[in-house]
Amino acid sequence: MAGPGGHFGPRGFLTEEEKQNMPRVTGTLIKRILGYLKPYWVQFLLVFVTILLSSVVGLLPSIITGRIVDEALIGRDMKLLIELLLMALGTLAVSQGTRCTTICSTCPTPSSPRRSRGTSSPA
Repeated sequence: MAGPGGHFGPRGFLTEEEKQNMPRVTGTLIKRILGYLKPYWVQFLLVFVTILLSSVVGLLPSIITGRIVDEALIGRDMKLLIELLLMALGTLAVSQGTRCTTICSTCPTPSSPRRSRGTSSPA
């Protein structure tokens, strides 16, 4: 029973048997996997674009914070500070909105209000 630095266990290295039984990634395997994906290429593209947009929106708060510190606060530009703070709030709203629509499938909609816990439906 070797520890984390040994040859066994989830944190250890692969054994010789595991190395031999490892699947080989070949061009044929990739084509086969892409063949399974082909009927869903529109959904795949939509998810890929959504991930890219989410990443860009996730970077914006850091960029805006840098501009607030470097340009607005140090330069004592109140107009720029207000503009950047409004941009930061807008970015936060967009970020939270996309997070809710992509992750939370139970978000309430106007047509389907949620019942609060502990209350029973009218009989």
